Amino acid sequence: MGAPDIAIKKYKLVVFLDSCYWHGCPEHGVIPKSNREFWEKKIKRNIDRDMEVTKYYKSRNWNILRFWEHEVKQDLDSVIDRIINAINALQKSL
Repeated sequence: MGAPDIAIKKYKLVVFLDSCYWHGCPEHGVIPKSNREFWEKKIKRNIDRDMEVTKYYKSRNWNILRFWEHEVKQDLDSVIDRIINAINALQKSL
């Protein structure tokens, strides 16, 4: 079920880096003008699948971080800091 971009089993942490286009970013996601119905359905299904994957990992007590592509491109240091902070918090809870 849904392969994370990064998985750290020791801390039960998964990280997803979601493409603005394929995952329907509310800021940058754009539906093509041609074959619009197909693309709306396709991207809607991707969004639904993301929610299913999140639910799957949460039900197994995994910690989840999701980042938009634009977050990674605009401020990679902040994304890395959030991942490190999550790991540090999880280390303390072990």
